[in-house]
Amino acid sequence: MPVWPAAFAISLLVASLARAADAPKVSEARLEVQQSIKVEYHQLRAHLDHAIVQHGNAAHLAQAARTARDLIKAHYDRSIQFVFPPLGLLPALAEGHVTPDMKAAVVMGERVKAEHDQLFEENTRITSALNELMAAAKDQHHQELIAFASHAALRSLHEIEVLQPTTILIGEYVNISLPGTK
Repeated sequence: MPVWPAAFAISLLVASLARAADAPKVSEARLEVQQSIKVEYHQLRAHLDHAIVQHGNAAHLAQAARTARDLIKAHYDRSIQFVFPPLGLLPALAEGHVTPDMKAAVVMGERVKAEHDQLFEENTRITSALNELMAAAKDQHHQELIAFASHAALRSLHEIEVLQPTTILIGEYVNISLPGTK
């Protein structure tokens, strides 16, 4: 990975840790995308952008990176609307705090459940694009890009296996914990 994306990620991490020291109390938790998810997305995007520029002369490799980047961007843009925000409630929920302002998590969890097949299809297309990128990287003997694409595919699987079900559970937990939402 080039130095500048790593430096960018480190600066985001430092800024995030600094904000964490001044973060709202747990009872003031909000439905928002957690910093770790934002940083991971920006790292994926930076790495793919770098691969596109660096391997522009290897048309198949650059196109595979472009396709993966575009699919990941579209999916991330949708996921920040309803998949990721409820995850920001986890620290408060783990401490037993459920407040009426968390009610939107119920709707978001229901949306994840309702759009399960579409989310799964998006993640499947992303994984296929990353497999294409791995194949193109193998043709060019680019081990770092092979490792990156493999990690990114694992991240897509993590979303299907962990993040989406967690969002559903958060919605259900908030629903049964708040009076009048059952």
